[in-house]
Amino acid sequence: AEGNKFIAVDATVKNTGSGSEFLSQSDFTVQDSSSYKYEATFHDFKTPTFATNTIGKDGTIRGWVIFEVPSDIRGPKLVFKTGFWTTKEIKVKL
Repeated sequence: AEGNKFIAVDATVKNTGSGSEFLSQSDFTVQDSSSYKYEATFHDFKTPTFATNTIGKDGTIRGWVIFEVPSDIRGPKLVFKTGFWTTKEIKVKL
């Protein structure tokens, strides 16, 4: 959309837990300095995309996650949260 830009993140996730984990692009958001969150979009101009998948113990998945955000976004952070019921988040400054 006009006034927006794309942020592309090359994401790698390793399952260090004891069981399988279901992962998808929806586990990632970008959060700005005002705490607004932007969901991943499903553009495929960077490949391979981060595919929805179940990974077993010690398994790894890698792929591009794309976000459409305002061009003037301030303080963007990548937020990773696995599972609908968890409150644990990993935040990385972009």
